[in-house]
Amino acid sequence: MCPPHPADPEPARGPGPDPGPDPNQRQLLRELLTTYADLNGSVVDELDEEPSPLEFMRYVARNTPFVVRGCASGWEALRRWDRRFLVEAMRGKKVNVAVTPRGKQQPTRRIRPLLPHLPTTVPFARIALDRAPDALNLWIGNSRSVTATHRDGYENLYVQVRGRKHFALLPALCAPALAEVALPRPPGEGPEPAGVPFPTWDPDGVAVGGQEGVRGGEPSRATSSPSSWSRTDDEGFVLAVNYWYDMDYSGSLYPLTNLVRNMSFAQRRPG
Repeated sequence: MCPPHPADPEPARGPGPDPGPDPNQRQLLRELLTTYADLNGSVVDELDEEPSPLEFMRYVARNTPFVVRGCASGWEALRRWDRRFLVEAMRGKKVNVAVTPRGKQQPTRRIRPLLPHLPTTVPFARIALDRAPDALNLWIGNSRSVTATHRDGYENLYVQVRGRKHFALLPALCAPALAEVALPRPPGEGPEPAGVPFPTWDPDGVAVGGQEGVRGGEPSRATSSPSSWSRTDDEGFVLAVNYWYDMDYSGSLYPLTNLVRNMSFAQRRPG
């Protein structure tokens, strides 16, 4: 479900006439969120076995998440990966570490010594989507690690190897509830003066009933996160793997969700 539509700020008045936010558009966006909440539940399906490719495509078509218990129970990584193993596997190799006050940095580094312990793809997703993953990413974090609220243009299969993770997932249509504001672009970056949309909604600051909370990150579980908005928190020492399958941009989902986002952002942008 989407969190409540945020209060609209008083528009900043610039030079010349400014009509301000359109109240009719605001009402239409509120009705959209209400209708979506009425037609879609906030409980995420938990499966006891891997879905068939057809079952997986049904979730993709609805753009809804699900969790698979025991999905990675036979993986070599699940049996072998722990802190000691990682230290030995990466001994003598350079690893970038970003130390930040709030753990929101996301450095990257190739992890070829670890890849033999992982399947190169997830069979039901490969068959259903008819493609290999664009990327296979390793996540290492702890209880202070947080990913900022963001939108992925991927069908994301997140497989937990160690530790636990909590997901706050929002449907792609919920952009109006994210209270995006315009951050100024650095000088010389991009021709648009309007700034970069940045979501200010914080899952920690609202009631849990206003979000899809998925505590799906127990070892060997896989969480399917569709192309949508998400924010994650780690619990303790966390090892996980992401399979990113590029979304299909044809059809109506991508242009319609972009239209909703642009309308919402225009309502909040100062005149």
